[in-house]
Amino acid sequence: MHYFEFDPAPPLAEHVARYWGLTAPVRLSAGHAHQLPPDGCIAIIGTRPATGESRAALVGPRAEALTLTLNPGDRLWGVRFWPDAGGAVLHEEPRRLHGHFVSPLTEPAWAVELALALAGCADEAAAARVADERLAAPVAAAGPLDAVVRNAVRGLIVTNGDMEIAELARGVGLGLRQLERRFGAATGLSPLQYARMRKMRPALPHLLGQAPRSWDDVARAPAAAVRP
Repeated sequence: MHYFEFDPAPPLAEHVARYWGLTAPVRLSAGHAHQLPPDGCIAIIGTRPATGESRAALVGPRAEALTLTLNPGDRLWGVRFWPDAGGAVLHEEPRRLHGHFVSPLTEPAWAVELALALAGCADEAAAARVADERLAAPVAAAGPLDAVVRNAVRGLIVTNGDMEIAELARGVGLGLRQLERRFGAATGLSPLQYARMRKMRPALPHLLGQAPRSWDDVARAPAAAVRP
């Protein structure tokens, strides 16, 4: 599999975490079961199969891997939102999307059109251009984000999930139950579920180096080091 990620335009970066692409090799066995690891994010996916019609899909926040069936030459393009931003952009409660894989996607219309337009892209530059253009209006119309939850998400990312949830709550100025309630409303997951996901991401320690251990270290971590 050829998998790669790239950044959205800066005006979208508060809501859109990353764009990604996946191309199945032509030597792949038909009906290959590909595991998409959980990242706690809502994603919109456009798939262009080697044969047949392009299709749109939506992945809800998940705590477990998603199995996708791929065939030789299939190409996927994806938009991954920040864990606390996907629901705001879609005007949907993330809890209602938890664990869901919606394919084919039929609404909202802009998401379907985005996914199908991405499916027709031949390269990263075209996909970035299409996604940036088509996400501008939905992001501008998104509901407000919870700044406290964003700080909590950032803390779990920077520490590779290696932080006690009680300490995380203290760091963002909330009680434990308050954090769990607000985190769940914004992401569809519990802080503990998201922390466990971050621990599972094998590339993160390499990208960030030694993980910070205290909330003060988290607060000083550069924004460029934070990748949902």
